[in-house]
Amino acid sequence: MSRIRYTISNREISSILEEIGTILELKGENIFKSRAYYNAARIIRYYPESIAEIVRKGKLSEIKGIGEALTKKITELVNTGSLKYYEKIKNSVPPGFLNMLKIPGLGPRKIKILYDKLNIASISELEYACKENRLLALQGFGKKSQDNILSGIKFLKKYYRKHLFNEAIIEAENVKEKLSSIKDIIRLEIVGSIRRKKELIRNINIVASSNDPEKIIRHIITTEGVKGGFTDGKSKIIYSYFFTDISIHLYVVPDDKFPYALYYYTGSSNHIKLMEKRAEKFNLKLNEDGIFRGDSLTVIKDENDVFQNLGLSYIPPELREGLDEIEIAEKGEIPELIKNEDIKGIFHIHTIYSDGSSSIPELIEVASKKGYEYIGIADHSKSAFYANGLTEEKINQQHKEIDNLNNKNNNFKVFKGIECDILPDGSLDYSDDILEGFDFVIAAVHTHFKMSERGMTKRVIRAMKNKFVTMLAHPTGRLLLGRERYSINMKKIIKAAKDYNVIIELNANPYRFDIDWRLLKYTKTKGVKIAINPDAHSLEGIYDVNYGVGIARKGWLESKDAINTYTLNEVQNLFKEMKK
Repeated sequence: MSRIRYTISNREISSILEEIGTILELKGENIFKSRAYYNAARIIRYYPESIAEIVRKGKLSEIKGIGEALTKKITELVNTGSLKYYEKIKNSVPPGFLNMLKIPGLGPRKIKILYDKLNIASISELEYACKENRLLALQGFGKKSQDNILSGIKFLKKYYRKHLFNEAIIEAENVKEKLSSIKDIIRLEIVGSIRRKKELIRNINIVASSNDPEKIIRHIITTEGVKGGFTDGKSKIIYSYFFTDISIHLYVVPDDKFPYALYYYTGSSNHIKLMEKRAEKFNLKLNEDGIFRGDSLTVIKDENDVFQNLGLSYIPPELREGLDEIEIAEKGEIPELIKNEDIKGIFHIHTIYSDGSSSIPELIEVASKKGYEYIGIADHSKSAFYANGLTEEKINQQHKEIDNLNNKNNNFKVFKGIECDILPDGSLDYSDDILEGFDFVIAAVHTHFKMSERGMTKRVIRAMKNKFVTMLAHPTGRLLLGRERYSINMKKIIKAAKDYNVIIELNANPYRFDIDWRLLKYTKTKGVKIAINPDAHSLEGIYDVNYGVGIARKGWLESKDAINTYTLNEVQNLFKEMKK
């Protein structure tokens, strides 16, 4: 059977070039050589057209920043699905180097020092050296660095082989597109934790249907760029592409089994176990092949029939975590969850006034095209000097611009907001006289993360008591795969939000997803409103609100629970009432 080649995506090309740049830096090569690959990776990742198509037209060298040498390598990658230089350079450094790069705060330069001075070439060797205090006398390190590295290794082990949701879903959509080109596939869906909108993803799970599942498996095995993996040769294959480390689990079933496979492989495992037990109460057996009464298969037309056969109303994928969704579905009380179409506006957007990359008119244009009625600008406050926080003079300048824009746009409103730092003692870094000039104020912790739970909780609650605070931003301060949450009693924070009429932010940035979805249902029952905020620092960042809606759905939120679903008049009235 001849080898089959898929079209490689811009993102995949970019990832390889970025990794080459990193390896060159690890090897101590000329920094300009590394930067050439980093720059090319950035250009290609955000290029509006398919690089593969440009290569086939012979016009790659016309893109500024892509020189002759890079053109040859990218062309080889597109035409063959692999790159000999990439494989060669990967083999030129110890394999543990690339894993060590995943340790927070450990860059190529420090890894090279560790190798040159202590011959450390893997995470296990590094961990042992730290525990033996071998880094203490090393120039550029010390006890604090050593402790941070040990903490980073512990963090890495906890989240090993996990990926951010936005990265995983983009990769999954690429894989789905590749598979959709196989003519023998009838139906195709992404399942597993991606379909359930989990914040961190381990694998890409996909269900396909075909009249000849074995033929599909053979097709993938003989595809260029596919590496390693397990297959039973009949209906399941676990594989990946050589340019990504996300494992793909593909299940291929006859088309009449597709609805069952769609349900079963969506999971979660806890949900499925509970449903299997429920089936037994009805003298039925549930598995990936279907619902059986004895040896007789129950014929269904879609996923909803699975639930109907077990006396339940439909449970959306986001809620299938084996918590209390089955009991609630039995009562017919699964709510109508919030949808992307319900969003009428967004808050917490940064501009070129602080650390954003877009102007206010540019943001208005994108938001208007999405059908929004309003946006809320919230640049950093003055103590966030690292983010070019706004001085009082810059606030006045920004407010004048917003007033002029609002006067020109009768059908669209820009709200004046600020992301105001909560100082260590719980005070805010503007006076009340300044805060009064904003339509809304988002209070946020950006420093002193290592306070005690009692101290941090007291600090945040004091800020929430300020009569001008409208929202609390990213309340636990976590950065997924980057930083653990700080110690804070969220139940006390939620109670304070109710007591002091403060909205809690669901930060939709995929690095945050903070407040955690596990707390959203509790927040909702306490009568606290949520704002699904993108925390956008670019035009592209506005679209993160779609991820936030997925998390909101996972937290059982309905349209009425998020202020982003309010009309412009409703939001204006809400802010006016809150300021009183």
